[in-house]
Amino acid sequence: MTTLLFIDDDAIIRRAIQKNIDWESNGFCLEYVARDGIDALEYLTSHQPDIILSDIKMPVMDGIGMARQIKERYPDMLFIFLSGHEDFEYAKQALKLNAFDYLTKPISNEALIEVVKRAETELLNRTKTKMILTNGLPIVRRHYLSKLLKNQFHDLDLKKLKQFDIDISDKIGTTGVINLTGVLSESSLQSSDSIELICDELENLYRDCIFVKSNAAQIFFLYLHKKPVTDQDFTRHLESFEKQVIERLNVLQKLGAKFFFGSIFHKAEELKHSYREAMKKELTIDNSLVEEIKTYIYQNYSEEDLTLREIAAQFRLNHCYMTMLFKKETGTSVYDFLIRTRMEKAKELLIQTDKKIYEIADMVGYGYSQHFSNSFKKYFDCTISEFRKQHRPG
Repeated sequence: MTTLLFIDDDAIIRRAIQKNIDWESNGFCLEYVARDGIDALEYLTSHQPDIILSDIKMPVMDGIGMARQIKERYPDMLFIFLSGHEDFEYAKQALKLNAFDYLTKPISNEALIEVVKRAETELLNRTKTKMILTNGLPIVRRHYLSKLLKNQFHDLDLKKLKQFDIDISDKIGTTGVINLTGVLSESSLQSSDSIELICDELENLYRDCIFVKSNAAQIFFLYLHKKPVTDQDFTRHLESFEKQVIERLNVLQKLGAKFFFGSIFHKAEELKHSYREAMKKELTIDNSLVEEIKTYIYQNYSEEDLTLREIAAQFRLNHCYMTMLFKKETGTSVYDFLIRTRMEKAKELLIQTDKKIYEIADMVGYGYSQHFSNSFKKYFDCTISEFRKQHRPG
């Protein structure tokens, strides 16, 4: 229920306001009726009504002087001023205070209720707008950063950053990416909503950070810290941040994480360079990891039960993340790479040896020769017999 505070130095008017208007049936609660501005300010030390209706001319402290003091404490407070006569100077001052309305007495009860209802609507609209800005800004901000990420920050506009409440002018910071790994289910890891929820959770914990879904297994982050702080101290903050995020991801969805930090920046213009440094570090590590995965496949392709999950487990990776990483670096999937390795080895054995088909099938990881024959025909677009005739005509 919307709460009201009424202020008037006239005792008769105060009694009339309380007795002659059924505030509750109109959806309002008249919390308190103050005799002057001093009384009202004292009441406001422990209460915060939604709307204030106040006489404008009162002894000791008039409505304008009182309103100025209240606005300092509650800048969004709604005021409705009442005056015994039209006074242009008072009306002008009320306008400067963004008063909701300025009414001239006498005013009927019905008219007063109508004005208060309009003020309530304005109050609700303000609250709604505030909620949208509070809850919606992170989403809009992430969308903007996502566009910057796709263009590798080539379109970075410092003025636009500030429009999205990203002000790094007085801060030290860095960028980076978090590659999600671990035992998260395939459906969860591939869910966009899941990653967005993780970003929401992390931003609730780290108010000076922004987390943005980069892909189904990666989160980009912008980490900021107010100056003054040395690079050395900032690095210690980052170490703590990394440890806490890893712990939180594990609690949230049993996720593991690998961090790649960019360079530290002291001014907005250095943000792009920081991002590039983070990408270089990730690329270096990813290339090395992909080469290790390739080597493991070369060494174990003959194992019939070699699966994507088994390969991923060897490197303590989620198999979805491993597939995504491998495809990004090589342009092909881990499964296709495994098939290609087996087929190329089978091709070599068919040309260089006289081994039976079932023997070659077993040597390249196929338990059933018919499965091997079908795979071979699909890969080379010819049967094994046709292939041998072409490459061993004698």
